[in-house]
Amino acid sequence: MERLTKYLASGAADYNYPAGCYSGNDCNDRVAKSAYRQTCVERLAAYEETGLTPEESKRMSNILMDVGIDYN
Repeated sequence: MERLTKYLASGAADYNYPAGCYSGNDCNDRVAKSAYRQTCVERLAAYEETGLTPEESKRMSNILMDVGIDYN
């Protein structure tokens, strides 16, 4: 699956905009710049870094929940 995010030189995550889509033109202006948006982008980037597919991620989540239930 193609990555939706990239890391900037500053270390912050940002959307991986398509070629020809630069700051100041339509593409960037359509996306609201907010703390909530940045939090979402950072979380998506962290997920993409795991290399897990959605199915693998769900399976791991289920395993961890089962282990947690056993300890309660």
